[in-house]
Amino acid sequence: SPQQQHRNFILGMKNIAQAGRLEVILDKIDLSARRQLFDLGGGPGSYSIAFCRKFPRLKAILFDLPETIVIAQENIRENNMQKRITPRAGNWDTDDFGRGHDVFLASNVLHGPASGAEGKLDKAWKSMTAGGLLLVQEFLLNDEKTGPLIPALFNIMVGAFSRSELLAVIRQAGFVNPQIITVSEDHSAAWITAEKP
Repeated sequence: SPQQQHRNFILGMKNIAQAGRLEVILDKIDLSARRQLFDLGGGPGSYSIAFCRKFPRLKAILFDLPETIVIAQENIRENNMQKRITPRAGNWDTDDFGRGHDVFLASNVLHGPASGAEGKLDKAWKSMTAGGLLLVQEFLLNDEKTGPLIPALFNIMVGAFSRSELLAVIRQAGFVNPQIITVSEDHSAAWITAEKP
């Protein structure tokens, strides 16, 4: 059934998140002074849960489609995070992201030129506090667009930005100091930070 396929996809995403990508970023980023994370397209909630677990003062809003939120809620309950992570069902094309976020996580939602990345980043910017941190995880091509393999395959299926393209899109949305802070060993995931001035 479509429901079962969706569930399998989301749980697959959970497995990918837990297979090393979380460790990569948790060691590289300090959110101890941050208070409110907005997790755009947060899926099963793996990142929100991990960040809240590591940084005890952080709370998160996990935003995704209603059918995904059902799965996220189970995960949040299993991890006893109901007081810290608030699931919010919505559609990123039509719904507002609220206000007051000092961290904004966009993990695998800015897939290349056709993904509406500009609109999502514009809404992200509006929803964030001054000094807020943008945290992006994405499959990125090299600037020649010849590889690496996983982003290149992803580009054929869904779309992918090159490194310089995504940094430029982030700058155009008003963020400053965008930088690639880490790339996974198999080059399947790059993490980027930027700030709202």
